[in-house]
Amino acid sequence: MFDKAKFVPEVQRVLQVVKKRLGMLQQSAEPTLTIRSGALLLTLKLKDIIYCEKEHGLRTTRIVTTTQSYVVHKNLNTIKEQLTAMHFFNEFQSYALNLDHVITVDF
Repeated sequence: MFDKAKFVPEVQRVLQVVKKRLGMLQQSAEPTLTIRSGALLLTLKLKDIIYCEKEHGLRTTRIVTTTQSYVVHKNLNTIKEQLTAMHFFNEFQSYALNLDHVITVDF
């Protein structure tokens, strides 16, 4: 027989466990950029992106990572909106630069 007095507290307890675990997942998940390149749907870790470069005369952007380079059919400004401002320097018109990969600056 259904006992509402036992059921409701148990459901609330389970919901608290689920919320706690979701919070832990969100904190540990690495920031990513998901973007389409041709027929592929790419999910790139932001820490692996070195820079993004606008392809001159085209509505495409080259994304250079630590392992590979991708050309995507999106303009750079759209991609910049998805990048974490804390890690990327977006003040260049044709580039977005991951500051974590900058070793030296020559003035």
